[in-house]
Amino acid sequence: MARLRLIATAGVLALALTAASGADAAPLRKVTRPSGKARGVVLLFHGGGWVATGRTAMAEMNPTARRLARLGYVAVNADYSAGARGLHDVVATYDWAARRWRKLRICAEGSSSGGHLALLMAARRPRLRCMVALSSPSNLATLGGGPNGDRARSLAIRAFGEENLARYSPVNQADRIEADLLLVNARRDAAVPPEQAFALADLVPGTTSLVLSTGQVSVLWGHGEGISTVSMSRFYGYERDLMRSSLR
Repeated sequence: MARLRLIATAGVLALALTAASGADAAPLRKVTRPSGKARGVVLLFHGGGWVATGRTAMAEMNPTARRLARLGYVAVNADYSAGARGLHDVVATYDWAARRWRKLRICAEGSSSGGHLALLMAARRPRLRCMVALSSPSNLATLGGGPNGDRARSLAIRAFGEENLARYSPVNQADRIEADLLLVNARRDAAVPPEQAFALADLVPGTTSLVLSTGQVSVLWGHGEGISTVSMSRFYGYERDLMRSSLR
C-alpha cells in the first residue's frame, strides 16, 4: 500500500507519494502544489540515459517543480523504470494525473531521456496539452558521432535494443502528437544536438524550437554544455508563455 507524506515548505505544499515495491508498483511521484488555486498540472520527468532512477535522479527536477508551483501549477515530479519499461511508467503517470485532477489540463516537461519518453507518451495521449523537451532525442537511429554522441547511442541501444531504435523514435510517431511542443537544446550539445529537435519540429506543426547559447549555468540536460544566463531567462519566458496559453 502506498504511503502519503505532506510537507509544507516555501509557500507551496509538497506531497510525497512512496509507492509499494514490485514490478507492477506505481512509480515514485512527488507532487508540489501552488499556494493558491491551481492553473493546471505539469508532469516532470528527469533525465539519466534511460538508466538513472529513484529519488537521486528525481532531484534534477525539484527546482523546476518549485518554480512551476510558484507560477500556479501543480507539479508532479515522477520517476520511471530503466529501459523500455520507462515508457509504461510515464504513460501511467499521465493517466494517474488525469484521474486525480479531472478538471485541470495537463502539460509535461522532460529532461533528455525523460523528455524522449514524454514525447512518446504525447503520441499515445492526445489530450496532453503541451510538452517541453529539454535536449531530448527525437530520432534514436541517428544518434552518434563523437564520444558523446556514441555514448548516447549506446545508451539507447541498451535501453531499447538496436532493432527497436526506429520504433522508439518520436519522429516516427509525430503524426500522433497533438500537444503544443517547445523543444529546447544547448547550442553545442554533442550528445543530443539541436538537429534532433529540428527533425521533429519539421513534422509537428506549430512546434517551437529554441537553441540556447553557451554560458556558465550548469544544467544536466546540457550534457556537459553550460547555458548563458540570458538564454535561460529566454527559455523561462517561452516555457511560461506556452503553459499559460495551453493550460488556460
